[in-house]
Amino acid sequence: MSSSLKPGFVSSGEHLPMGKRLNASCPKLRRPGGSWSTIHGTWGYQLELPTAPGRSRRQLRRSGLDSRDAARSELDHARSLLALASGDEHLAVQIGDLLYACKSGTPLPDRDTVAARVRQVWRL
Repeated sequence: MSSSLKPGFVSSGEHLPMGKRLNASCPKLRRPGGSWSTIHGTWGYQLELPTAPGRSRRQLRRSGLDSRDAARSELDHARSLLALASGDEHLAVQIGDLLYACKSGTPLPDRDTVAARVRQVWRL
């Protein structure tokens, strides 16, 4: 599983006469010194999710987060949910399904709730 934190992933404005979003190529995302602008754009991340044999790859992509810390925190939370599988590939795919089903803008499931469900499955 690989993941990446994509700072300045989306430009927060439309800058061309036709209203086209420039996303990562927006010149306002960078300061004159080359560092990321703190007043333009939003933060996001991408996490490769486990897949069952024969299924195409899936990614959890989230953007629109206010800060790098918020993006890193949510990415770490998603990783901690996947870690609940403890090497069980079938369970990892199920947790990946759960993450993939989360609608954009909604919070990821609570770790304790998912852990309790995992414990129930292991007892069966």
